[in-house]
Amino acid sequence: MGLDPHIPLIWSIALVGLLGRFVWGYTWEDLYEGIERSLAMGLQAILILFTIYGVVSTWVAAGTIP
Repeated sequence: MGLDPHIPLIWSIALVGLLGRFVWGYTWEDLYEGIERSLAMGLQAILILFTIYGVVSTWVAAGTIP
């Protein structure tokens, strides 16, 4: 369709944040702590993938893996 996916993603994050705050009764601190906890878990996996990528790309550059 040729649409930019970032704008709907930002709108959906804002909508869920407002629902959490005003409909479900969470405080901003609760929402912030949940976001922080989720990012901490996700960043661990991303760092592992970057490490594997670095090792494999080094092997490819050295000719170990054709």
